[in-house]
Amino acid sequence: MSGEGDMKSSGKDLGRNIRAMRLKHRFSLNNLAQATGISASNLSAMEHGKSSPTLNTLAKIAAAFKMKAGAFLDEALYSKAVLCRNGEGREMASAVTDVSIRLLTGDAYANRMEVVTLVLQPGCEPMSPLVTAMDRFIYCLAGEVTVKVADDTYAVKERDALYLLPEADVELSNETSEIVSVLLVALKTG
Repeated sequence: MSGEGDMKSSGKDLGRNIRAMRLKHRFSLNNLAQATGISASNLSAMEHGKSSPTLNTLAKIAAAFKMKAGAFLDEALYSKAVLCRNGEGREMASAVTDVSIRLLTGDAYANRMEVVTLVLQPGCEPMSPLVTAMDRFIYCLAGEVTVKVADDTYAVKERDALYLLPEADVELSNETSEIVSVLLVALKTG
């Protein structure tokens, strides 16, 4: 994941933290706007991760809550857990038609793994997983996915898993008449 994506993720977390603090102090958006001099629409955009506050803006918001601006950053950047809610993952482009990909760890700042779900329509053409040159783990959520690793072929059925070494060249396909759903976990290098 690029540094730009990391900043967007931390900005989204920062917005969630601002909203949580506002609700904790029982401020409406208008109350916080009056206390900070920042428009309610700008505050709303920050809370929803559509814009990121400047340091000066963050200091104004923190002052309204009688706290230091760094407290927002500590929470956003160094959280010990990130909940990936159903439907919140980011849709990713797929080079293969009939395959949809959703990144589940996009909101996790400085994460050390990529987690995606792949949904393969019946008879879709073979595809290589997005991530290569790292340890990977494939878990079949529904259906049966065909996984070709070099000269070997594996039928990975629902609730089956397949661990892949970094050097393994892999192709996934759906040779059934049912939709297949797969969870792919890849450890990042470095």
